Amino acid sequence: MRVLLTLALATVPVLAQSPIVQLNNISRPASKDVQIGDHFEIAITAEANQPVSVRTMRQTRTDWGPVVGWTDSRGRWSTTGQFEKSDFGGWSEVWTVGGKLANPAIQLSAGAPCLKGGQGPVFFSGPNVLQSCEIAD
Repeated sequence: MRVLLTLALATVPVLAQSPIVQLNNISRPASKDVQIGDHFEIAITAEANQPVSVRTMRQTRTDWGPVVGWTDSRGRWSTTGQFEKSDFGGWSEVWTVGGKLANPAIQLSAGAPCLKGGQGPVFFSGPNVLQSCEIAD
């Protein structure tokens, strides 16, 4: 019993030291994709009072951002925003907290929303579904 308790107590600090990042689509919570105009939240859980920064990779460009914030006394930090036209296409983000990589790395492709009533085909191939539709320019 003492060995189990010691193991459990040793595991908790290790888990607390691994930063976790989550991208939440606030506009369409059940959706697995993101579209221009969607509102989002980035939420990080890590050690308390640590600097938070992000590296963004898009096409051939990589940008290291400055410290964008600090985790609070409970080890939490979050921000909200909206996907803009300039976010169209594929890109990825790697977040760090206190110099440690947060998991997972975020990879996404921001698409254009379909016009209301826009026509388009739907293709099925096993569990995969591809839908295209009319979009605004």
